[in-house]
Amino acid sequence: MSQDDDDFTDAIGEVTNMIAGGAKSNFPDTSVSISCPSVVVGHGHKVFRRHDLPVIEFACTCDC
Repeated sequence: MSQDDDDFTDAIGEVTNMIAGGAKSNFPDTSVSISCPSVVVGHGHKVFRRHDLPVIEFACTCDC
């Protein structure tokens, strides 16, 4: 599967949702919320975000 394939970014987003959902269930505070992930593919991107919220980055590379 190519990184240009829509299924590629959908799969990465779904894995991120599973990780975040699992992590959320371990927080004792029920007010923790998660948002839909942003999947960025390639080099040289600028990502604009809210600066009053924490960000968790899962940087991945693959030579496949």
